Amino acid sequence: MRSGRVSKRAATFEESDASTLDGPARSFATNPTARPKKPRVSFIHPLPPYAVVGARVVALGSLGGVQKPFNCQILRILPGQRVEVRFLSDSDGNTSRLCLPIIPTAYVGADELLGGEPPAQAEVAAHVEEAA
Repeated sequence: MRSGRVSKRAATFEESDASTLDGPARSFATNPTARPKKPRVSFIHPLPPYAVVGARVVALGSLGGVQKPFNCQILRILPGQRVEVRFLSDSDGNTSRLCLPIIPTAYVGADELLGGEPPAQAEVAAHVEEAA
């Protein structure tokens, strides 16, 4: 320690000092606004009736950062109004890997399913037996 220099004590926050935070600067603080509770996604976008395992549907997928429609097959139904799909081709029918998303399977929400038809019951039974 140098001569003539006195070191300061570290400042501490005491419980009794809590009232000092209520001074003039407190008037500039904003209170969070009350936001309405958001409804569950399942109420906004329920899973469509054609969304069954094995069905071929049109769903949105990402290719080069752009959301585009793709022909897909539903692999499984997940909780929370989501489905796992495998991308088969783009909307023009191209099946090249360059025309499909990089990741061949994805989880899509009910709001990203654009359309489709349920498969015949024999196809569903065959697909379920394959998965088991």
